[in-house]
Amino acid sequence: MTAKRCIREIGMLELRRYWTMYRLNLSLGMWESSEIAAAKQFLFSPTLTTLGQADEQEIQHRLWTLCRAKELTIRSHAALNLRCYISHAAKRTLDHLVQEIKASDKYTLTQDLYSCVLNDEGKLLQFMLEDDEQRLKFVVDERHRLVVVNGKSRQAVSRPFSFHILATFEPHRSQKLSLANWTSRLVKQEPEVKCMLREYGWHPPQSLWQYLSKIQPQQLRSLEQEYSQFPPETIAYHGELLTILRQVHHQYRRERLKGQSQEQQHNNNNYLWEMMLVKVQQQAMPITSIPALQDELGQIRKFIDNYQKGMHQCQSWEQQVGNTELTLGEITGHHYNGLEELERRRIEEFYYHIEREFMPCYRQQRLLLLDQSLETTILQRLNYLQNSRSRRLAHQSTQYILALRYFYVSGMSMREIAAEIGEQHGYQVSRLLNLKALLDDSKRQMLLLLHQLFADWVKKQAAAEHRQIWEEQPGIAIQLLDESIADIIDIFAQAQVEKYNWQHATKSLVAERICCFVISF
Repeated sequence: MTAKRCIREIGMLELRRYWTMYRLNLSLGMWESSEIAAAKQFLFSPTLTTLGQADEQEIQHRLWTLCRAKELTIRSHAALNLRCYISHAAKRTLDHLVQEIKASDKYTLTQDLYSCVLNDEGKLLQFMLEDDEQRLKFVVDERHRLVVVNGKSRQAVSRPFSFHILATFEPHRSQKLSLANWTSRLVKQEPEVKCMLREYGWHPPQSLWQYLSKIQPQQLRSLEQEYSQFPPETIAYHGELLTILRQVHHQYRRERLKGQSQEQQHNNNNYLWEMMLVKVQQQAMPITSIPALQDELGQIRKFIDNYQKGMHQCQSWEQQVGNTELTLGEITGHHYNGLEELERRRIEEFYYHIEREFMPCYRQQRLLLLDQSLETTILQRLNYLQNSRSRRLAHQSTQYILALRYFYVSGMSMREIAAEIGEQHGYQVSRLLNLKALLDDSKRQMLLLLHQLFADWVKKQAAAEHRQIWEEQPGIAIQLLDESIADIIDIFAQAQVEKYNWQHATKSLVAERICCFVISF
């Protein structure tokens, strides 16, 4: 009986993935698995009998078949079960990818990745289908939004990522093709996911050749001349290597089309590198092995990755923000430790006066400091884009404020904003807004303004002995202003959580002030 009970419990755990969904908890600002009552009820309804005895592939095949039923209620419930399963498979794929990456802040990366694909709210959507024997061809409008039946009317809603997987999944094509494998494949191919992973230095295994074969030598030469510190000889050398790589690539494709390279198809990656090494040595280049050739090309890829991450852009922006009289690192000192008893009493008295006199001043100026920090950061970003020599960045200057308005005021998703401002993908809007950098730089700017406000107060209103403490130990501010610093950190922590929720069900103070700024801009 115990063994049977264990088997039954394992089966229930497996089935649980069809009625629980990973989705964003707005109150906690994090993704968690929650039960979908409608999905659970349908899974144990008479429509699906003896499901607990079926294997995973059979369950998915039966649910997929029901997704094509004529009755709207049946197919919408069956799709909801599969959408729940997709959320689990997508999360498992993303977690595995993050584990492969050497990043200091894996939590933020994970949350950003979740926001790309775990965007299904778990609502029961009564979708419509077009005639297609192989796939679930959902009816969409001109903006590729899902058309659903709502009572007696129809309406268009944003299509979750799970519907993209369902629309391309063909269970009849191969016995080895499962919904989990298909979900994993599409998650890794999602442009926003690939862009974020690339920024952290992750690439699919053995993708160097495929990656560089798409780069034009003229394009590489222009980028290196404008954004790198390579000498002209190195730039010309890189151009020659890339030209040879593309020649070998085109030659291999011609041979493959003619059927002349069938023997090398099982090991085509080494075959390509061997062909290129021969070409390189014919040009008398100082490369004697395939690893050395891959190292040289890896330097080209590293430069292109840094360019695509906008390293030159981020440095310029942060340098402008950081060119102030006092940096945050100068504020944080360790002078408080090791003071004598008399000195401790003087500092405690100073702290008491700060609580009584300065803190009311800070609370009165708090909103003004926040507005100034946000305005400074946004305008510096906008000025950088406007004054850039790059046409692409100059063009983004016309989209930046508009994209902020769509996100914070209209509550639109990245994909919806992309359609409005003329971009193709949501990740392009995500890179344009760069909300994490916006909030981090604004927080840093507000801390600097707080320090300046406190310095002015000390010079004008503090007692002489307290001014002496400040002059002798300026780093002690981090200890004396602990309450106001914690308040600023908390303000922006709430905004960081909210950036994953474009609908802004709970609007933070930072979001409200950004709304006021972009509306009045």
